[in-house]
Amino acid sequence: VHLQDACKEVPSGTYYTDGFFFDGDTNNYDTCYPIHNCYGCGTYQNETKQTSCNIASTELCGENRVPKLVEAATNLDEACQSVPVGHYFYSDGDNDDCPTVHACRGCGLYQNETKQRSCKEASCGFVPSVFAEGATEEAQACYYESNTITAGQYLDEDEYCVRNCLGCGMYSEENATSCQRADCPLKSYPVIGFQATSVKQVCQTLQAGQGVSLQQCSVGSCFERSGASSSITCGVLQDYARDESTRTLSSSFTQSVSVRHCHTRDATEQMWQALITQCSHGDALCHDQMGLSNVKGCDCDDYLAS
Repeated sequence: VHLQDACKEVPSGTYYTDGFFFDGDTNNYDTCYPIHNCYGCGTYQNETKQTSCNIASTELCGENRVPKLVEAATNLDEACQSVPVGHYFYSDGDNDDCPTVHACRGCGLYQNETKQRSCKEASCGFVPSVFAEGATEEAQACYYESNTITAGQYLDEDEYCVRNCLGCGMYSEENATSCQRADCPLKSYPVIGFQATSVKQVCQTLQAGQGVSLQQCSVGSCFERSGASSSITCGVLQDYARDESTRTLSSSFTQSVSVRHCHTRDATEQMWQALITQCSHGDALCHDQMGLSNVKGCDCDDYLAS
């Protein structure tokens, strides 16, 4: 037996301890210098054969950066995360109070400095604020575009804030103070729209082989998987709204109305693009992949175009 066979390496990003240690993977007790990954808020180890980990602080991370929850980090850079302009950081009580970084998101909110604990509120004067996400200067958080509220948006008079229309059959014309729900023509049905400016954009006419789910606010193929744009449904919006830990969509998402009327008043371009990206494909609207059974809430046979 060679000496190297009787020894084990303690690489960077790990540390070793002495004494009894219960290994949950093998259900055995290891008494011979067990090795562990450095894990925690800002923990790292840039040297080998160490008995503990280093811990990065907000100050140690340096300019524009704060610690993050990490495992097996081998240097200070890996243990820290950036807080760029348009963002802020805070500790929410989870993950051992490790800072989390979020985009400034709300009416008139922006941040033009890095490594800040909160967002700034724009002083827009006589013009309304804008429901913005990640705004990096005050001008982006105020509606300086024109004296006309652009179609596809509306002015929330209570907050004097310009918001985007998003939802099932939702659209708006110029200078709107709310979004309208489209009254779709015969043989056409509402679909999810974002910044839609007319009934035509949020109503879709059925073609041969297509079906409609009023519950999900969707029109699509009965048997084939749909593309990303057609897989945005009320159900997807609801799931998106509930997962605030990663998507930070406001709780003002409307859940008091029926599912087919679902909409949110806190939509942004960034949120919409993320939604489309996450919905890389959709299942067949009315049948499973084998085409053998109907999906609950949808009946293609009743809605096939003639």
